[in-house]
Amino acid sequence: MADLSDFQRGQIVNARMAGASVTRIVRILGVSRGQAVDVMEDSNNRSNKGKKNDRSKKMSAPNLMSHEAKSSGKGGRPKVEARISVEELRAKFKKQMSLPGNKDTTDDIPLFDPMEKSRANLMKRRGETGVVFDMQMAEPHCLWDSEYPECPERYTSVINRCTELGLLERCVRVPARAATRQEILSQHSEALHELVKSSETETDVEKLEEISSRYNSIYLHPKTSAMAELAAGSCVDLVTAVVEGRVHNGMAIVRLGEWGLMLEWDEQWATRCG
Repeated sequence: MADLSDFQRGQIVNARMAGASVTRIVRILGVSRGQAVDVMEDSNNRSNKGKKNDRSKKMSAPNLMSHEAKSSGKGGRPKVEARISVEELRAKFKKQMSLPGNKDTTDDIPLFDPMEKSRANLMKRRGETGVVFDMQMAEPHCLWDSEYPECPERYTSVINRCTELGLLERCVRVPARAATRQEILSQHSEALHELVKSSETETDVEKLEEISSRYNSIYLHPKTSAMAELAAGSCVDLVTAVVEGRVHNGMAIVRLGEWGLMLEWDEQWATRCG
């Protein structure tokens, strides 16, 4: 065993405890049969020696109750059982995996090397985190309800807190940009897109409120369309940066990237309403 490293000996013991046969251990780990057997016997001897030492310490400790009192369970601490042996652990593993105890079928079980993934990623370096935001997204607000919960402060408070913690300066800034019409229509209907787009030139607050009432959790503002496109395009570019490997991960601080849950008027209901 002198030519085997501690890591190799540990592999042999762990493989045997997992239920692998000696033949499979020899083939997978590239050791001789004699080496594998010697390592397993040495492991068993160490385990049995450890049990005897534990029992002798318990018997000779002056401050512990007598062995007879422990055995009878009268008073004091409960008796502690010895560690499970390699054979018992293997038997439990086979039972758990529903493997027959009288037939060696462990050749079908792949050996797992916990160090393999660590070695493969040893020289890899974690990339930087990307961030995208634009203070223009704080401009839209509800023109007819100053207490509406979806307000600009919800956006600016996030930016301010990240700035206080120094998070933004630790990230790679991804420039914000507006989504194209094609990108918008890939996720939303053309009717909804045109409706939101028309709000850019609408100055009648009552009309904006009436249109917004047709939808769930949405209000229209003259800047809604431009800021929604800016939020959507920014998210697309951030995801693209992650996929292309320019950043490791990213955070998009955006607002109005969702145009609400549509509650389209049913044509029949609209017809009845004139």
